[in-house]
Amino acid sequence: MGLGLVLNGEVYHGSTGGAGEFGHMVAVPGGRRCECGKRGCLEEYISFRGIIANYLEHNYKKTLPFNTPLDSSSDRAVRSEERVIHELLELALGGDELAAQAFEHSGELMGIALANLVNVLNPESIVLTGEGVFVAPAMFQSMEAVLRQNLFSQLGKNLRLLVEPLVGYESWARGAAALVLHRFFVLPAHP
Repeated sequence: MGLGLVLNGEVYHGSTGGAGEFGHMVAVPGGRRCECGKRGCLEEYISFRGIIANYLEHNYKKTLPFNTPLDSSSDRAVRSEERVIHELLELALGGDELAAQAFEHSGELMGIALANLVNVLNPESIVLTGEGVFVAPAMFQSMEAVLRQNLFSQLGKNLRLLVEPLVGYESWARGAAALVLHRFFVLPAHP
């Protein structure tokens, strides 16, 4: 899970070029071990595997209600996680309380993380997009509610929150082309 910051019309890269590791903010101190080696990273609670883990932690049976193995090889694991998350979403939409709670928990943690960003940066808008962005009502309702509850004073009064599911690879190509064109046509500060 990454983050792109556009500050004063410019993409912000940070002092060493590594800005935007939003998924590695600590969301739960001492929580689940992340692939980066730290514990409690946001990504471990809001990614597909994180939502699945949320479900398993609260399901007394400690098994998924469907028969989809999670493989360890990278390509097959991603496909399996996608299949499991869609089945879990169907369960949540069908009224399964534990499945809905798994998405809600992810939404709450995402809402807190976004509120922290808004309280620090006071942006005019937040756009959620990318591979895997889908509208899980329970997740996005809890995310927005927690986000709004945790904003300081009037910082989020006019905040626009947009969810833009990524369709194909056209968005990536447009973004890359926009960066190239911006660099090409920007006037140099010093001749």
